[in-house]
Amino acid sequence: MMLTGLHIVLALQGYFKSSLPQGLVVKSRNECITKCYFSTTCQSAFYQTTSKTCYLSDAVYTRDDLQASVGMQYLLWKPDGCSNGYIWNRTLDLCYQINTDSPKSWTDAENACIQGGGHLLKVDNLETNQLMTHFATEQNMHLWIGGSDIQEEGTWLWADNSSIQRFWWDTNQTPFEELQDCLLIYIAVSHPVNKWHNGDCTWANSYVCQLPVEPTRC
Repeated sequence: MMLTGLHIVLALQGYFKSSLPQGLVVKSRNECITKCYFSTTCQSAFYQTTSKTCYLSDAVYTRDDLQASVGMQYLLWKPDGCSNGYIWNRTLDLCYQINTDSPKSWTDAENACIQGGGHLLKVDNLETNQLMTHFATEQNMHLWIGGSDIQEEGTWLWADNSSIQRFWWDTNQTPFEELQDCLLIYIAVSHPVNKWHNGDCTWANSYVCQLPVEPTRC
């Protein structure tokens, strides 16, 4: 189904988020999709094919977040240009991909993102930072994001060379250390509130890519 620059994709079959509120009985999957489209907070939907029940969600999930459920379809909105394994966050208008299968150095991760048409993720608002911190915490892994002061010590830039305007440093984190020039969301028992750390750019970590997406007309 296509609506003003958006298309719906069947992301998973046979999986469900059991903590969602009670669903609505609808006439068809298309009605479920339409309800999600016209709800400004709806980012994804589940459709039970046998009972024709629709569950709207304000979040985007991976398979690890879900439980097996026979006859359930998981549907995601995507704008034109956000494809090839990328996820779209409708609220943030963010097209991103979390890469966990092949940890890389910061530079190799940025090159991998560039090959796919993007850059390492620019975290320039609290909501994006919370989203990535949640994922890092749930998966218990460090994540490279797109900031570094490689060009000049103490001058932090995003991978697209724009200046970092807002920082979320961890408590007692020193952002000016030689040989620790690349930005990551760091997970450790001693850091219960996960915030930014500057790390050695040669460390191999999972990473997040971001694609530029044209504004969607609604």
